[in-house]
Amino acid sequence: MGASEILLALDWDRTAVLIAEFIRREAEERRHDGVLLGISGGLDSAVAAALACEALGPRRVRGVILPERDTHPDSVGDARAVARHLGIPQRIIDKAPSPDVAPGITDEFAMGLSYQTLDLVLHGLDREWDDARILALSGADADQVDRVRQMVQASERMHHLPPYPRVRPTP
Repeated sequence: MGASEILLALDWDRTAVLIAEFIRREAEERRHDGVLLGISGGLDSAVAAALACEALGPRRVRGVILPERDTHPDSVGDARAVARHLGIPQRIIDKAPSPDVAPGITDEFAMGLSYQTLDLVLHGLDREWDDARILALSGADADQVDRVRQMVQASERMHHLPPYPRVRPTP
């Protein structure tokens, strides 16, 4: 199966339903009233917000905008638009993802590879393929695969709940 076939093989409507069901189930199992999302003004957080609203209803979804020093003012405005409408404006869909570290720098430029290549490398790493198979599928070079592997390892801590104090009422 080639690169395009892998990227297009998902039934996207069914995938959206599965993700919304997952969000609903996790909220129920954890007895949460809703979810809190960081809204950046980009496509990823807009899709997450839309799926959460689909799963739980808009009244159970809260979005926060947490700009930092380097955040472009347009990102804040776009985040507000997403939070206000909980739809995905075409302007956001068309916007190139950016780390907001400098004007004109896109995520793809900062990472040194396209999202299509990144997706294919991640696909191979997730399935624990050997590097030769990942290189053949993705078109990436060995340094790019190593860099993606390092990014995955560096973000591993984000896949677990942070430690927190267990505070209990005294009898």
